[in-house]
Parts: sequence; C-alpha cells; structure tokens
Amino acid sequence: MKKFLKKEFKSLIRIAALAALLFGGPATAMDKSVDKEAFEKRVLTSDAYFTFVRVETVGHAEALYYDSTGKHWAKAEGLFQTYGSGTVVFPGWVITAAHVVVPQRVDVITSRVSSFITKPWKVTERFIHLYDYKDNPTIAWLYYIDENADVALLRYVPRGFLKPLDILPLDFYDSLTTGDVLATVVHKRNADGSMSYNTEILWGHVVNSGTQVPTFFEGMNVEPWFSLWDFTTTLPIRPGDSGSLVFTFMDGEPFFIGVVRAFIEDPFRWEAYSYAAWLPPLVHRTLSYANPQFKFRKDGLW
Repeated sequence: MKKFLKKEFKSLIRIAALAALLFGGPATAMDKSVDKEAFEKRVLTSDAYFTFVRVETVGHAEALYYDSTGKHWAKAEGLFQTYGSGTVVFPGWVITAAHVVVPQRVDVITSRVSSFITKPWKVTERFIHLYDYKDNPTIAWLYYIDENADVALLRYVPRGFLKPLDILPLDFYDSLTTGDVLATVVHKRNADGSMSYNTEILWGHVVNSGTQVPTFFEGMNVEPWFSLWDFTTTLPIRPGDSGSLVFTFMDGEPFFIGVVRAFIEDPFRWEAYSYAAWLPPLVHRTLSYANPQFKFRKDGLW
C-alpha cells in the first residue's frame, strides 16, 4: 500500500510540475542569500506585537468511543484546546494553519474517575482567540479552511490594536528551488516553555519545493498527515509555531508563500526537517475578493 501511495504521489507531483511549466508562465528565481538585518528591521518593529498573534482555540466536539461494558460504540461530547500562531495579513483577516483551529483529539470524560482521548467526530462549538503582546484576546471566527492543505483563514472585527502585515503574498509555485532562502516569524519561549509575546525570526532554506517529492527520513510514516501542498524546509520550528507565515525573497523583496505546519527529527542523525504548505489558489482568490486592493505578484509582474 505504501509503495502504491508513493508511486501515485510521485505521479501527481510530475503532473503538477508539468502544469506549472505549461500554464504557470515564466519562472522567476528566488534569492539564495538575503540581507537578514534589513528584513529584521522591516518586520520586527513595534507593530510586530500586534501583527504576529498567538491563536488559541477551545470548544466542544462529539466523539465516538467503544463502550466495553455494553460492547458497542457510543457517542460522547468532549473538550478540546489547541494553540498555534497566526498573522494579520490585512484588517479583519488572519492566516493560520488548519490544525490550529481543528482539534486532532478530544478529551472525553466518561465518569468522575475515568476519561480518554479520542479523535474528534464533529466539532459542535468553537471559540477562537487571538492574543497580542498584552494578552488581550480578540474574538475571531473561521471563514475558510482547507484541511488537506492545512491552511485556514480567520475573520475578526477590525478594531483595537491588531496591525496588518505590509508584505504581499506570492501566488506562483514553479519558481521555488532547492537552496532558496526562507524565513518565518515566531514567538520566543518563556522559561516554562510557553509562548512569549516577543517575536524572533527563524531562518532556513528550501530542501525540496512543491513540484518535487518531499524529503523524509527513512522509515517515516507520513501518510496520515502529509499534504500534497507541502514542501520541505530547514526552518527550525517548534510546537506552537504552526500557522506562522513562510517568507521567500525575490531581488531582496520579501513575500509570503505559505504557513509552517510540521517538523520531524531524526534521532539517529541529529537532523530535522520542517514542512510548510503553499497557500492554495482559493486562499488567494478569497483574499483578493475580500479586499481588491490586496494585490498579488504573479509571473514577476504586478
């Protein structure tokens, strides 16, 4: 089965690459080196505290569990809580990862003394909070989600202190190549391991782009979580960084292209890979429809 999935995946990648060459227009090279200090000065301003937010999602979900007493499957309601990161791309809109707002598991209490953890069956209630550096919560709601690509768009009432990013997205996928510089803005960690309001930039590069077969460690079981939109990077992300934007550079100008979503360590070789997802075309269309002034750079032209 794994060999079949791998063969099918490679076929899909080749089709995507061919489509990009035929219909994607002329390729434009990304930068292999950048002025990191200039990017830090542009991004890590006082407004960064209000642009790169922490995302908390809490709620209820119905879950199925096996009742060993009655020897049947039963339905119960459980609680979930997830954490991650997001970015205000313009007033009222935040991009994050889908699994930051969709629970991967639910804690179900069956009695006063017993409980268990199970995968969710159906989310019945969800509350999304965006936190700035003062831990002021802004209520948000889910507007668009693509669980296959692991990307979500959130909406919030554009009032208060949240500030939009002044960097544009890039919406073509055939120009990213191995060695291209990548950056992501994440929250520093407190002494107890929790996410701080202070931000920092993590640097890395492309290992394999979206038109290539992603790089894995031998023996990795990736079928349950891997996305066709993923590309492999060396960004040293940590739990809680999921949903942070990934930036690439063209002639020194930064653009965001997707979100970080997972990382894998190889304990035998002291190496780690991280995985990011391209923003799907529907995300670009949704943003451009919601705000016509939100332009995209495509095929090297405005």
